[in-house]
Amino acid sequence: MNYLKVYCNLIGKAEKRGYNKKTNKEIGIYVEGHHIFPRCIYGQTKFGNRRIVYLTAREHYIAHSLLEKIFIKRYGKKDPKTIKMTHAFWKMNHQKNGDKVYYFNSYLYESVKKRIGDNIRKRCLGVKQSQELVKKKRKLHSVYEYLITDPDGKEYKTNSLKNFCREYNLHNPTMCYVSLGKRNHYKGWTVKVINVINPNLIMKEEQRILLKKCRLKTYYFLSPENQIVKVDDINQHCKNYNLSKRQMQKVHNLKLKEHRGWRLPR
Repeated sequence: MNYLKVYCNLIGKAEKRGYNKKTNKEIGIYVEGHHIFPRCIYGQTKFGNRRIVYLTAREHYIAHSLLEKIFIKRYGKKDPKTIKMTHAFWKMNHQKNGDKVYYFNSYLYESVKKRIGDNIRKRCLGVKQSQELVKKKRKLHSVYEYLITDPDGKEYKTNSLKNFCREYNLHNPTMCYVSLGKRNHYKGWTVKVINVINPNLIMKEEQRILLKKCRLKTYYFLSPENQIVKVDDINQHCKNYNLSKRQMQKVHNLKLKEHRGWRLPR
């Protein structure tokens, strides 16, 4: 079967039909937005890949099923692109309660999505957020002021790192790592926090140290001198003895016999 042809026909019919979220609410038809070119693979830039079609829940389910088969046929099962498409389709199917896994198909998916939508609509209809809560949420979204430098040395200032990354097609989580000092740069971009708008939301240094101690795991290793050493902070231990943290963790998990003379006590 030519899955790509079937997918194109499905999308073509939906585009001609011209479903829209606003107009369909009035008619009473449930629709879901679908990127014709999957966003997890082709991204979503400021100028490209904004072609979205509105499908019924059943059509949306079938579209993702077809996309997975298209990518398997073209790239194979182990390709990273195919794995992303499989994961997207798996999310639509994976309904589990304890050890029991429920059978799912396009009709069941559509009926469940309609019921969930009706329940949420009834629960939230007429409920308005207070102005205090709205102001509080706005403050939370603009806690820091960032100084961002591009690879050419041009500087930008922003209060919303997420919106900035979306505008310049950057990966927001990685840019957050740069701002926290966990990475030096991302594709030549650097980020610094130059101003804290709400200091009450910032964790104090003492709180950070206590939180770090709570998260630390205790290890026991046998040193090259055949002495049992208790390690509370593996990061500091590896720095002191010029060791690789990853290799030491492999030794602890029995994936490696020893690393530079360090091994597990028996």
